[in-house]
Amino acid sequence: MGTIVQNGASPTENKNKKSGKGWLPVAIVILILTLFLGFYALTGVTKAIVPALICAAAAVLCFVIYHTRSGKRPGNIEIAGEKSENAAAAVLARLPEEYTVLRNTTVHFGDGESEIDNIIVGPAGVFIVETKGQKGLIDADYDAKDWSRVKTDRYGIEHPDSFYSPVKQVGTHTYRLANFLRDNKIFTHVQAIVYFSNPEAEIHLHGTGETPIFTYDEQDNMLDYIADRVPALSAKQVLSISALLIAQNT
Repeated sequence: MGTIVQNGASPTENKNKKSGKGWLPVAIVILILTLFLGFYALTGVTKAIVPALICAAAAVLCFVIYHTRSGKRPGNIEIAGEKSENAAAAVLARLPEEYTVLRNTTVHFGDGESEIDNIIVGPAGVFIVETKGQKGLIDADYDAKDWSRVKTDRYGIEHPDSFYSPVKQVGTHTYRLANFLRDNKIFTHVQAIVYFSNPEAEIHLHGTGETPIFTYDEQDNMLDYIADRVPALSAKQVLSISALLIAQNT
C-alpha cells in the first residue's frame, strides 16, 4: 500500500475556515459600543437606551453570522469536493508501498501558484492526478477550454452547465511542477492524469491527447497506468523528490 502524506488543507477546507473570519472583529466593536451606551443608559441618560438596544441586536447578528459561516456547515459543493478528494486518496493508497501520494500540495513557479490535489512519486516517475467529482453526462472536445455537462435531478429535469477543462487545469499544474523540480536540479518527466471519482459521471470525449482520463469504473486501469510503467527513478530519487515537496509545504 502506498504512503499518503497530507501536505496541506484542501482548497475546500481553506475556504470554509476563512468564510466567517471578517465578522468577528465587527461583532467585538459593536459589543464594546453596546456596553458603552448601556452604561450611560443605566446612569440615567435615557437617550442612549435605543442606540444601545440597536447595537446589542447588531452584535448578536454578527456573532450568528460568524458562527454560521465559519465552516461548520459547508455547502453541497464543498461537501462534494471533499468527498471526491477523499475517494481519490483511497484509490491511490492502493499503489505499491514504493509510492508516496502527496495530497493538497502547493507548488510555486515564477509568479504562479498551483494547489495540486495529488502528486504521486515512485519508481515509475512523478504523476499529478487531478480529481473531479462532477456527475452527469459530460460531453466535450478534448482540447476545448470548457467542457459541457448535463446533470439530471431526481425529478428527471436536466440541468446543463459547463466547467473549465480539467485537462488544461492539470496541464498548468504539470508545467509548474516540472519547472519547480528543474529549478531544484531534478530533471524528470511529470505525467498528468485526470480522474473522475464520481460513479455517476458518464464521459463522452471527442479526441485524445497526452493526458489520460479515467472514470470511477476505470480506477484499476489508472493504478496500472502508474505502476506498470518502465522504472524511471531510483529509491533515493523518490525520497529526495518527496522530501523536497513536503519541505515546501511545512
